Amino acid sequence: MATTAFLEPAKGVPSVHTLGVVPYLNALPLLSDLPRDVRQEPADPSVLAERLAAGRYDAALLPVAEALRGLGGGFVGRFGIACDGEVDSVLAFLPRAGPPASWPSRVVLDPASRTSVALLRVLLERRHGLTPRYETAASPGPDPRAYPDAIVLVIGDRAMERRRAFPGGVLDLGAEWKAWTGLPFVFARWTARAGMSDAEKEALGRMLDGAATRGMLRRDELAAEQGPRHGLSPAEARRYLGSSIRYALGERAEAGLARFATELRALEGGLPCST
Repeated sequence: MATTAFLEPAKGVPSVHTLGVVPYLNALPLLSDLPRDVRQEPADPSVLAERLAAGRYDAALLPVAEALRGLGGGFVGRFGIACDGEVDSVLAFLPRAGPPASWPSRVVLDPASRTSVALLRVLLERRHGLTPRYETAASPGPDPRAYPDAIVLVIGDRAMERRRAFPGGVLDLGAEWKAWTGLPFVFARWTARAGMSDAEKEALGRMLDGAATRGMLRRDELAAEQGPRHGLSPAEARRYLGSSIRYALGERAEAGLARFATELRALEGGLPCST
């Protein structure tokens, strides 16, 4: 995919060569215009967390739940993957539509997820006062039809694919968070490896922000080119990248992130490092 001119790192600061990224359609505006010499290693969010902790990446598009627990060397840049209402790709599938009191107590989690798992727990336990029993599916993108007695969490492109064939109820976690808090929700954000200097993080953030700014201008092009490869028509992909997913993280997104941190602390009794 062609790249345009990019912001150079500050003089004397090493270039970032390896980034951990997610293989989902929603990340493409952040990734499509990265410098050619940057190596992108795609993996599901839960794998990115493990690899960043091991020092394999200079930075990763990390699930914010892991960063809030202390993993990595802090956020860099002003872009990430967020929503302000329906997100369309982080879904809890219900055997049938109905009020929370009627929902099953069994919950099957997508092993690809970290932040979405934490968000679902916050919504079920903190918002609705439920006490579910959690288990993790054997592989990413579990088919909710295989669990007729459970709430099933699915994330990413797989969630949108599963929705097409599902006859039951569907809870969009972005919409549920917005209905409860009135705030956007941030799922993932560029996070530096531990030990990176302030100068390196500043240069990295400028490079990532420049790539994201250019990539956002190409969302229609990316939707037409990449949408069908991810199971969406160009029109569906344009709506998804243009409306469902928010990338620039302003004050309201920061407030949503702070509220999520507060809810996680209440849920877990603190935010210990996951490593």
